[in-house]
Order: sequence, then structure tokens, then C-alpha cells
Amino acid sequence: MPHNRRSFLHHLGTSFLAPLAGPWLLRRSAYAATRPTRLVVFFTPNGTKHDAYWPTGSGAAFDFSPGSILEPLKDIKSQVLIMKGIHIKTQTNHEPGQATMLTGVKGTDGGRTNGQSIDQWVSARIGAADPVPNLALGALTDVWGANTQTRMLYSAGHKMVNPDQNPSNTYQRLFAGRTGQPSAQVDAALRRRRSVLDLIKDDLAQLKTEVAALDKQEQSKLLAHTEALFAMEKRMTGAGTPVSCTGPSPVAAMDVNAHDNFPAVARAQMDMMVLALSCGLTHVASMQMAHTVGPLTMTWLGQKQAHHELSHQKNADFVTAERWYAGQFAYLCKSLAALPDPAGEGSVLDNTLVVWSKELGDGNLHDGVNVPWVLAGASKFLNTGRYLDFGGEPHNKLLTSIANIMGADTPSYGSEAFGTGGLNGLLR
Repeated sequence: MPHNRRSFLHHLGTSFLAPLAGPWLLRRSAYAATRPTRLVVFFTPNGTKHDAYWPTGSGAAFDFSPGSILEPLKDIKSQVLIMKGIHIKTQTNHEPGQATMLTGVKGTDGGRTNGQSIDQWVSARIGAADPVPNLALGALTDVWGANTQTRMLYSAGHKMVNPDQNPSNTYQRLFAGRTGQPSAQVDAALRRRRSVLDLIKDDLAQLKTEVAALDKQEQSKLLAHTEALFAMEKRMTGAGTPVSCTGPSPVAAMDVNAHDNFPAVARAQMDMMVLALSCGLTHVASMQMAHTVGPLTMTWLGQKQAHHELSHQKNADFVTAERWYAGQFAYLCKSLAALPDPAGEGSVLDNTLVVWSKELGDGNLHDGVNVPWVLAGASKFLNTGRYLDFGGEPHNKLLTSIANIMGADTPSYGSEAFGTGGLNGLLR
């Protein structure tokens, strides 16, 4: 093979980067290797209280007011991107909002993505070979059965996908009978990466002797690519120690429909989700906290009214409940950040895009105006540590951006009547 810059970069792109980063890597560049490799969707219902939610300031110069809903995120401020000015224009009200939040569809118009929720679209493209291609979990999602109020995930054709609200089921599915060995998926990936590195060692050795013959500009470009290659080699073979897929102790049986047990159910589900993501059992997961209009009453906070009822009163109890939800999102992000990525550099959070979604803006008005969205993680790709106002862009564009960030590229998401393309300002 001729050892010139063009042939080397072609070889690098086709033989090295794609096998290393997986099928979601579409660009042939070192920058593309910084894409997040996992997607997590976290949902809480019934809109919010706007005057207690949004940070002060803007851009990188923002802060959380004392007592505000998002104040529990202060410890992960540098790892979140808070988004205002995103409207759900396809639908309004509780049920339609829940059905369109992650699908971007209007009525029966499935659009280019055929009515699928973003998790389903992405998992089909980056997680199809995983032991668990899509891990859909929840807490108190099934008391009212499966309907548009209780379901947020949809497969092709806008067909409802049921989350599992029982941690005992989750444990059995993920960890029962597993040994202390890394998952076969992670182990195979690491072997593949090491074998590809071995194959190109001769090419790299030859390049060392030929790079001097190139002009200075070409030398600089080529050396930048080889440095990126060696950095990738280091994290793929050195830091890439697989995490054991041995689960925690079996989850104790509990009444998953009891409101008092909601915090324990949610915590168990999130803990098992984090472990499954870290050890390669799955690359796409979701955590649904109850559902729109639902009966959940946060008794552990001393509350006596359901969260939905509080959303119409927008009183201090509602703010307290929303702050609790924010604390759970922070817990999930911190748990992901605490684990080193077994197949990459940094933490699991650094290589995971976490999306906090809601189905409404103002829970009392039942509107889709300024629906709160928070993105977190993906530290080398996402423009985190910022509070951005998008001035009324349709949420379809955010879904398009999420798909494209994950390498599941599409020019639009859901109903195209509200525009195509993604949002500006999300990426570094």
C-alpha cells in the first residue's frame, strides 16, 4: 500500500476508526470518535413552574437561584446543558404531549422516522447487537395500564413500548446467573480493537520514515492524525479494563405500586441501569418516573396531594416535588460519572448523552411552550456548562439533533411540518 497521506487517512478511516468506534461512527475523523456511545432518556411528568425553574444569567454565565427547581444540579453544573425556548408544537395537553415528546409526531403522521421514539431510533442503529438492545425501565408506570397517558416509548408505526416498573424483573433480566466476567459484548469489542491496532503497526512504522518527505503543512496534518490515533490506542488498550457484569445483590421484593416505595424502586432501577450501561449490556436506556396526570403522591416528602394536582396549583409543594425529581436526575448523572468507561477515555457519563424530558411546559396551562429539556454528559462533544434560549424552536429539531449526535443520522425527526434540521449551539 503506498504510504502517502491520502491512502493512510483512507486506511485509518475504513480499517481503524469505524471498527473501534462502532457502527454509529459516520464521520471518518478523530473528532467523530468523541461522539457519545450511549443514550439515556430520563422523564418526569406534568410540566413545571417556570418562575421557579429557569436559571439566572445566560450562556456560560448562569447560576441556579437558591430554592429553585434546578438547584440540585449545582454539583454537575459544568456537565449539563439547560435549554429554554423549545416548544412542542405538534401537540398540547397531557396525553398528546406524552405521546409526541420523544416521537415528534402529529396525529398519525409518523414522519421520516415512522413514529418511533428517539430511543428506539437510536438503539436500532447503535445497540442492535447488544445483549439488551434497549433497556426501558420505570417506576409507577402501570397502575392505569398501557395507554397514551402512561407510555412515552414507541416502536415503528407508533406502537407503544412498555417499560418494566419492577426492579426484581430488571435484576433477573440483566444479572441473574451472570459470572464475574465482563460481558461478551465488551470483551469482544476490546479484542477487536486490539487486533485492529496490531494490523496497522507496520503502516505506522513506515510512516515514520516517510513523513519527513512531505511539506510542513502536510506533515502537521498527518502528525495530528497519528497523535489522535495513539491517544485512541492508549485509551482502548490501557484504560479499557472491562467492568464486571456481576449484578448487585438480588433486589428485595416490594410493592411497586405503593407510593411510599417509589424512591426505592426508582433508585434500584437507576442503579441497575448504570451498571448495565457501564459493562456493555446495553447502549440505550430510559427511566420513566411515573407518567402524565398520574396518581403519584410523594408521601416521603410529607405531601398529601398527587403530583398532577400540585402542578395545577404551582405552590411550594410542587416546587419541592420538582426539586426532588431534579435530585434524582443529578443522582443518575453522578452515578454515571463515578464509573470509568471500560471502552473509552474518561467516565461513563463522559461518553453518554443523558436527556431529561418533560411532556409539557406549564403544567397548569397544559401548553407546549418552553418545555424544559436538560442534556448532560458527552463531555467532548456536547456544549455543556451552559444555559441557552432557542427562542421557540420546535422540539422536533432537538430530536433530530439527538439522533445526529448519536450517529443515527436523519435530516428530520417526526412530523416535518415544523421544520427540518437540528439546533445550533449544542456542540463544542
